Amino acid sequence: MRLRILALSLVVCVAPSLSAAFTTDRTNTFEWAGDITAILQYNGTAMSKMTPVSSLARFSFEYSIQPGFAVVARAYASSGRNRLHRVPGADAPVNTIAAMPMETMVSNGNTWPVRLDEMGIRVRGKHVSLTAALTDLSRAWGDDDGVMNNPLSSDVADGFVNGHFVRNLAVNWTEEDFFRSVPAVVARFVLDDWITLKTGMTFGDSEYHFFIRNSGFLQCDISWSLFGEGGALSLGIGASDADKSNTHKLSPSAGVWLHQSLGRGLTVFGQFSHAEESNRVSTLFGTCLWHASGGLVWQDLQGDHRVGLGLSTARFYGDAHNEKSAEIFWRIRLFKEVFLTLDLAVLKNPAGTSLPGEEWVALPAARFGAAF
Repeated sequence: MRLRILALSLVVCVAPSLSAAFTTDRTNTFEWAGDITAILQYNGTAMSKMTPVSSLARFSFEYSIQPGFAVVARAYASSGRNRLHRVPGADAPVNTIAAMPMETMVSNGNTWPVRLDEMGIRVRGKHVSLTAALTDLSRAWGDDDGVMNNPLSSDVADGFVNGHFVRNLAVNWTEEDFFRSVPAVVARFVLDDWITLKTGMTFGDSEYHFFIRNSGFLQCDISWSLFGEGGALSLGIGASDADKSNTHKLSPSAGVWLHQSLGRGLTVFGQFSHAEESNRVSTLFGTCLWHASGGLVWQDLQGDHRVGLGLSTARFYGDAHNEKSAEIFWRIRLFKEVFLTLDLAVLKNPAGTSLPGEEWVALPAARFGAAF
């Protein structure tokens, strides 16, 4: 614990001096933003039908003390189900709106109505950005840019809502299977217009000393222009250290994201990730051995309409069959930043099951989202 406090204190002390080299020009300003999302989603199987409403409300705050240096926070309230009703359920969340069960439960079995999602400092500039905080890794630098997230579905209100598509499931150094946010120190280095490096360390469980239940990662983002259209490739590797004894063990995993614009608002994407075989360390950070998905997203120039289609297959520890998923959505702008999304997801072998009546699951849904 003393080492943790010392390390974070050093970051806090040096960040103001580092910010002089950054280019953002906000000084002594306070900004806030918020958004709400709700989904009405059939959430059962042929043997047990259920149509609950899940909802999420978030409020973000940023106070810029001097150019390039800010204190940030985000709070959220979430309710509803993000898993299939009734056993066997599904390995990946059927929506990413409701909170993860592990992060909301307290000792008496109730759930917290409001949680602090992000809190810390951010030093952000043209070439170097640093975040030291409780943070959501999918948006670690506060500009919808994060670690191994789908750039075409960076938020629950924008695109895919099924967990098979919004992130890599088998990069077991992010802990996103269990927690929306984790304590982390992460840095982004823009080396040139076409290459960016991201690295850092997370501290998933502060119950033990500094070197236990941590993970480190390195990600390289490469972008290009092909026939006048943009594309990008993200490669990420990581290793987690979770042993509770004096012997520390590494559990490596890796992932890749690829997306390419085809023009006229159409973009295709694909991804693959692979984690360590099931062991004491790997299962503390995730439940997936390997995962592959791909699809396409189309959006008009005004952003009034957005359509996506994706297919996915994933192998989870201990399952008899791969869990497969397909999702299609159509997001319609009602006015300003208010959207209605019609969504349909289909699961095959959820949680690896092949039981009659539970082998196939359809998840029709309607989403409402507003930002302000």
